[in-house]
Amino acid sequence: MVYKVEIIPSEYGMKQMATDLLSGPPSSIFENKTDSKQKRLLKIKKQEKKNEKKIIPNKVKALENDEDFEFDEMELRKYERQKMKYYFAVVY
Repeated sequence: MVYKVEIIPSEYGMKQMATDLLSGPPSSIFENKTDSKQKRLLKIKKQEKKNEKKIIPNKVKALENDEDFEFDEMELRKYERQKMKYYFAVVY
């Protein structure tokens, strides 16, 4: 039977939160828009080549017209996963 669950910041988490507070998230998350577009196009081409499919022209056009993309999604996910180590839970 669970009576109580406490979420407590770890020592590592306290240090990282202090660092994040001062300097923000890692700069690797934010990239030049043209670089990220090119990377995404290459990823799609590789995936579709791997799956033995041809690139759908509309998909490429949609990616080229995407002006709001300002960060690297994979780096952001990696950063968010790392933040999960900032805390631990104690169950009573």
